[in-house]
Amino acid sequence: EVRDRNGWTEIFRPGAEFMSFLEGQEQVIGDLMRELGFL
Repeated sequence: EVRDRNGWTEIFRPGAEFMSFLEGQEQVIGDLMRELGFL
């Protein structure tokens, strides 16, 4: 109910699926930081 009211989505990912999500985020953030000149 709270998620629906606030427009939130379920982001829980178990085990390997969560690890895959984190690895993807690491790549996206790394690319952005390189583009901005931080890395």
